[in-house]
Amino acid sequence: MICSPLHLLEIVSPCTGGAALVVSRADALGDCPQDPVYLLGAGEAGSHTSVTHAPSLTHSWVQHSAGRAFEMAAIDRKSVDFVQLYDCFPITLLLTLEDMGFCAKGEGGHFVQERDLSWQGDFPCNTNGGQLSFGQAGIAGGMCHVVEAIRQFTGRAGERQLSDPGLGLVHGNGGIMGEQVTLVLGLE
Repeated sequence: MICSPLHLLEIVSPCTGGAALVVSRADALGDCPQDPVYLLGAGEAGSHTSVTHAPSLTHSWVQHSAGRAFEMAAIDRKSVDFVQLYDCFPITLLLTLEDMGFCAKGEGGHFVQERDLSWQGDFPCNTNGGQLSFGQAGIAGGMCHVVEAIRQFTGRAGERQLSDPGLGLVHGNGGIMGEQVTLVLGLE
């Protein structure tokens, strides 16, 4: 127990590391050694600079960032093949799933309990283990989820490779839970 109800392995650990990817206009790609991954939708929303100023601890602005990303991509939640979600604490993952509309408020625990969230499961989530598994590399913490989604799309995820990733959803937050960013990625 660290701070009730959180145990040691339920708190993201800081680590060193970084993440990078190349972003380009589609018409500037030229001859690529692999198929590109496209940004199909994006949304960003925020309301405060620190969780201490949050209007609510159980409703986040991810509902707005995800709503914008889904609208821009012109897809619904059922179309998503996998998710890479910011997971600094287990409750963050549950609130994100609820506020994204994958389940009703207060049902996040039941939602994950009734599904297989592994890379082989019916709702692949954080196929690389997420930040609770490998740590948070400072500002690159959320970017690790983008890199994992790119690995899945390009067939470079090794033993955790999804069989046919069509659409992926990536989410990150910043400003100590005050800012939310959601991306919809795909191969077309």
